[in-house]
Amino acid sequence: MKNLRMLIAIIMSLSLMVLTVGCPDNDDNLTEYQIAGDSNLKVINDSFKTIKVYFDNNYIGDVNSDSYRIWNVPTGSHTIKVTAENVEDVKETYYFEAGVTKEIIYSIEIEYKNDTIKKTIHLKQMEKTP
Repeated sequence: MKNLRMLIAIIMSLSLMVLTVGCPDNDDNLTEYQIAGDSNLKVINDSFKTIKVYFDNNYIGDVNSDSYRIWNVPTGSHTIKVTAENVEDVKETYYFEAGVTKEIIYSIEIEYKNDTIKKTIHLKQMEKTP
């Protein structure tokens, strides 16, 4: 009886994993928000995953791995959020100046703790000053 319960628990766990993996991500059908302005935002993706970029909580586009994109953005303080699948989001507020390109580099850091299976994966950002 104990083995039967264990087998049922394993089957249920595997079924849940299959359902979770098979579900489409809510971000699959995002429409790019159009922004314009006299400043520039350059997002450099120095990671192995595609990242999604949000400007003041509006999705403005993807940046594929090992590439970059540039957007014209309005002057002033604005919040940039970057997400990637299975990685913690990064959100930061920057000040954009007219005629200046703000470069932000994103990479993914993987930290292993005490040679165990547990690992931490997060986006790391670095602002590049002109």
